[in-house]
Amino acid sequence: MHLCIIRTITKLNNMKKITLLLFLFTAWTGFSQQTVLEDFDGSAPNTADENGTTNVVIEGISGGAPESAGGGNNSLKIITSASGQPWQGAAVVTQDNYIDMSGTDKTLTVDVYSDNILNILGKLEGGQLNGEVSKTSAAHTGSGWETLTFDFNVAADVGQGGTTPPVQEFESIRFYPLFNTGTDGWCGLAGQGACGENAAIARTLYIDNITAPIGSSTDTCSNGVQDGDETGVDCGGSCTTCPDPVVIELDGSEVWESYINVFNLADGYEFGFAPSGPESLKTEVVSDGVNFFPNFDVWDANDATPGTGEFDSQWNDTWFSSPGTPAKKVEANLFITNNALIGSDITFNVKIPSNSLLSTYEVRVFIKTLNSGFGDTGASDVKILTPSEIGDFSLNVTREESLGATYIQYGFTVYGEIADPNTEFILGNVKFSSETLGVANNELNVFKVYPNPTLGDWTVKAQNTIQAIHVFDILGKKVFASKPNNTEAIISTDALRTGVYFAKVTSNNVEKTVKLIKQ
Repeated sequence: MHLCIIRTITKLNNMKKITLLLFLFTAWTGFSQQTVLEDFDGSAPNTADENGTTNVVIEGISGGAPESAGGGNNSLKIITSASGQPWQGAAVVTQDNYIDMSGTDKTLTVDVYSDNILNILGKLEGGQLNGEVSKTSAAHTGSGWETLTFDFNVAADVGQGGTTPPVQEFESIRFYPLFNTGTDGWCGLAGQGACGENAAIARTLYIDNITAPIGSSTDTCSNGVQDGDETGVDCGGSCTTCPDPVVIELDGSEVWESYINVFNLADGYEFGFAPSGPESLKTEVVSDGVNFFPNFDVWDANDATPGTGEFDSQWNDTWFSSPGTPAKKVEANLFITNNALIGSDITFNVKIPSNSLLSTYEVRVFIKTLNSGFGDTGASDVKILTPSEIGDFSLNVTREESLGATYIQYGFTVYGEIADPNTEFILGNVKFSSETLGVANNELNVFKVYPNPTLGDWTVKAQNTIQAIHVFDILGKKVFASKPNNTEAIISTDALRTGVYFAKVTSNNVEKTVKLIKQ
């Protein structure tokens, strides 16, 4: 199992390549991809006649249809009626993808077979933005199979609507074989002024290989948006029932995974690995939640043989710049992977009754939406805790956002220098609980220590009664202790040398550690 590490590397010698690729990409994206949207050889599309007089069928070579230029077996056969209206035609509804006319390419090509000279009006219908239609025409010479190009930048039938260039996707196209380009209108019935290239009203033609810029999926139940009669993204209405929202409460009995990412002191990523389990992070998974510590696992207190500087442990000496001096930062991750959450609205409820972690460590709570390569899809919800932050909050990922993920993970991360287990009492920890926090626990235990740095004593002033104060030096030796039982207390520095100390203050049954400097 992996977690995503995103690194940004800028190299001047790659700028020309990047610029060229960006130019090419920009140029390419100006044109939509031309795709055969219908060749009539697979599952049959929905078709319909216009005015009820046109005979519209899908016919194969064995049934009499001429073999198409593309080599397919089937094509759409259109037979117009001499007794019908000139605006006879046939509609074809695209099956898999809409016809995309939103880009600069607004052309559609069709293979047409005819023994008669004719002009065909092409009409796009079912615009997905506002029901827009668009119309243009193409001419056939009557010489069998020809590939006709319908350019919707060039309007036809200008006396009607739909004569401006289209700017959206369409669900269908209609073909009208009796269009008269000479008068930008329609031919009359036989004996009533049948006109120009369409002098013969009754005729047979074949349509094949409708090719156009490919649009979005026509399946509204799998297009990643809430549309049609859906009550949620791709669900409800005529689609499947929408799943109930999923609310995640912390459960210590679940199977938790762990992963460690290692960085240098400049925050540059170096490598990652999966340890044996949560206990390898020094993190405690208990029945009512998680006790989250800095990562102590990569520290060996006896990493060097005294007096030799030689490293003896399982860890490479690159973890330390010298014995006891870390050269690495560690991102310790504790999480659950649950891909069954894909397609659901997700809420992760988090409760923090206590947080004594030293502010030099960063704690994150997350719901990660990851792609197949464990990269972030951009829909993850992450909260970075402020120092000493306690209380309740929730993270959320919507159904639409989760549908774009291959993996769903939720959990916690602590980041900072590898930690000496001998200083655990100084570094502190964060408690994540499954229990609803009481009013007392939700009250922020505010206190301040001043002056800091100081040449004299420190004053501790708290919102609630200070139960205990313990001060330790940098080696973990206790150098001061008191039980004030008051909201204000003094830490005497008379016996302390110049240097760095850590004060663990307990108030309202909540511990908090603060760094002190004696000048």
